[in-house]
Amino acid sequence: ENAIFFQTAANEIGARTEVLYAISRVLNGIGAEVFFEDGAKWLSSVIRRNPHLRETALPMNTIYYIEEYIFRYVERFSYLFKKEEGAGHKREVLEILNFLVDRGSTSGFLLREEIT
Repeated sequence: ENAIFFQTAANEIGARTEVLYAISRVLNGIGAEVFFEDGAKWLSSVIRRNPHLRETALPMNTIYYIEEYIFRYVERFSYLFKKEEGAGHKREVLEILNFLVDRGSTSGFLLREEIT
């Protein structure tokens, strides 16, 4: 039921920078294992629906938390990016990595190059 809360937050109030921060923080803290697989979907949804976040000032450490999470995600699911059935995962991850690159993230750039 908590996963539904985060999905709803991502869809309904994802335009707020605090939502992006909160989701990325949860994925690196208390919800790191419980919500691990859903996290890419939530982050991707927030980023895709709210293009203004690419240029808006974000709360401190938001980019860091997203980088930490997406690095672990790519490491765990790298085998999916090579298979056809992993296209959805790859699309979500690329959305997040493109966001990180737009924000000036070197690690986002390196991860994006690794999976494309």
